[in-house]
Amino acid sequence: MNCSFADWSTAVRRLLTFRVLLLALVALFVYRHGLRIELGSKVASVEPVDQADRLRPAKAQLASFSHPASQRPAEVNALRQAYIERFAPVAVAEMNKYGIPASITLAQGLLESVAGTSKLATSTNNHFGIKCFAANCAPGHCRNYDDDHHKDFFRSYETAWESYRAHSEFLAHGRRYAALFELAPDDYKGWAKGLRKAGYATDKAYANKLISLIERYELDRFDE
Repeated sequence: MNCSFADWSTAVRRLLTFRVLLLALVALFVYRHGLRIELGSKVASVEPVDQADRLRPAKAQLASFSHPASQRPAEVNALRQAYIERFAPVAVAEMNKYGIPASITLAQGLLESVAGTSKLATSTNNHFGIKCFAANCAPGHCRNYDDDHHKDFFRSYETAWESYRAHSEFLAHGRRYAALFELAPDDYKGWAKGLRKAGYATDKAYANKLISLIERYELDRFDE
């Protein structure tokens, strides 16, 4: 088959025109859908910019906090400070309604939820490790993480605020914690030791951990 130079020239021009049009269509698609294309030596990836930028910081925090022992002190401190700033108003409101020192509520929230990054906190909004003891639960009422024993079912909440309210009611309505409400409003050490004695947690160092958090971050200022 013989082709003249003019035929080859026309074919090349058509091919170039097709590629230009194709690139223009791709550029228009990327622009219309808000996508970012990153070309590397081996990989090309496309992802929604707004979703990636919104999720990446949260994923980074959770991933880095999954192994607390490997966390830098500054990072741990930053997460705790952010948690305190976010939930201090809630803890104060609960204190005014139920009489539980805000410092205790915040310290428990920090410790139990690992500053809001634990699996229980992120998946069920349960910031205080409150378990479910109901004989029959509606769908979504609780969740199991370990095995089929009902002692390992934890309450699930729609919001973190619901978890804080449940914590207040759990202490206020539990007879084993009644003696705590006879303590002075600013006696966070008495509350911490009383919670451990009443069996809120099995960790023998639980009271000391709460007191350490309160004093390190001056959480007792919220009790005033």
